Amino acid sequence: METDHPPQSGPREGSLATAPAVTLALTAERQAAVPAQASEASEVPRATARWCTRDIFAFFVLGITTALPCMLVTTGASDMFTDITGIYGVCLSVSAAVTSFVSPPLLHYLPLNVRMLIATSASVLSLVISTLGTATIAGPAVGTILAGFVYAFGTTIYLAVAAFFDIRTVVSFSAGSGCSAIIGPAIYIGLVQAFHSRWRNVLLVCLPFTIIQPVTWWLVLSRTPRHRAEETRKHTVTRSKKAIDQDDEDDAAPSESVEQREQKGNEGLRASVSEERGQNQDVDSDAQWMQFDGRHTRLGLFGRKLLPGYVIPLFLCTVGAMFNLSGLSATFQQLNTFKRAPEGQLNYQLDFLAYGAAQFLFSTCASFLKLPAIYGWAVVMLTVVAIGIVQLFEPFLTYYGVWVMFMFVTGGVVGGSVANTNHKVADEFEKMNAGDEVRSFAMSYGGLGNFLGDTVGGVLAIVVQKLATAHLTPRGS
Repeated sequence: METDHPPQSGPREGSLATAPAVTLALTAERQAAVPAQASEASEVPRATARWCTRDIFAFFVLGITTALPCMLVTTGASDMFTDITGIYGVCLSVSAAVTSFVSPPLLHYLPLNVRMLIATSASVLSLVISTLGTATIAGPAVGTILAGFVYAFGTTIYLAVAAFFDIRTVVSFSAGSGCSAIIGPAIYIGLVQAFHSRWRNVLLVCLPFTIIQPVTWWLVLSRTPRHRAEETRKHTVTRSKKAIDQDDEDDAAPSESVEQREQKGNEGLRASVSEERGQNQDVDSDAQWMQFDGRHTRLGLFGRKLLPGYVIPLFLCTVGAMFNLSGLSATFQQLNTFKRAPEGQLNYQLDFLAYGAAQFLFSTCASFLKLPAIYGWAVVMLTVVAIGIVQLFEPFLTYYGVWVMFMFVTGGVVGGSVANTNHKVADEFEKMNAGDEVRSFAMSYGGLGNFLGDTVGGVLAIVVQKLATAHLTPRGS
């Protein structure tokens, strides 16, 4: 089938009813036909796109605002949850893990603007509710749960939308999330000193930052890709409804005999095998993921490609990071393990600041130096964790500054692994010429390993903190 006109900027799914070979041709034609426009960064050809564009800046800001409530709560965890710092990790990580796992299959039922408003509202509530109650941790716990929801939900929705923009926006969003790990601790440490350790005042003063998210979404981010993403969402919902209606019609149709069903099944199987063999002659098996249908499902994509390739290695990285940050760092503070360590909660806060600075630095470097060997990052993280465990039982590091360097490495591995994972998902599915719906779904699951790892790491942090303080003797006692 030939066309005399280049495809329009509407949803790519409009041509997905055709044969895969034709769809590939239309996709290639569409990419070649998109004109370069200075005002729309997503319309700039990838070979000539520059980093200083409004969309890349917008995704950087969205990355900061999405993660900021989480970073504020994390920095103040030792103030909010005295002696049980790891409990914040469980509250934060469980909500984030559940959100990141459940959200992607359901996102197409929510309009894009509604998603953004949900994220903004939850950001406000997380900071307000965290300040409620003085004799109980219920308020901080609920606020922390909401902060975890905001981080996971915001990451999911904006990475899904990034599938319709230039691929560099994925790295920009990851760099913004990493930058929040510097901004959040810096704001908290500075303000908590100014307010004489009244951490509730710090969270309330930070409320105006939440307005930045809707302003960036509506006024800075380019409209054309957003509209195309919304049209794709509507098309997905319409197709799902048609599939349900067709199933209902099939259920209402007169029942066939066993022989007729077997005959039709055999014919369908032969046709499917024949079609698949023909496709495999010219198209790699991964490149058949043009759309979700009876043979290519969301569950199949997740189990075959996303889970082993992206989720598991990122899970290992974040388990180790949360164990080091919420478990070992807090335990070393309580045991007074290191010489020349700051007094009080500043010890933990500086650990997190070093962690956040490295996370931002490494995620930003991923923009220029890509190291997509995700399992390699996991091996480095597990090595750092092993050294920390040895330090817990057989201290061989004497001064606090050495442990700060270890926390810097921990944050760097997390920042590098998250940024490279997100970019690898976007890059591989683009090379596969996957449809918009498939790419959006894959990218929305990019952070699942991150949040699952936070959950397990938070649980392990509580265990090690309780056991260590109960059975190990503080230095100088």
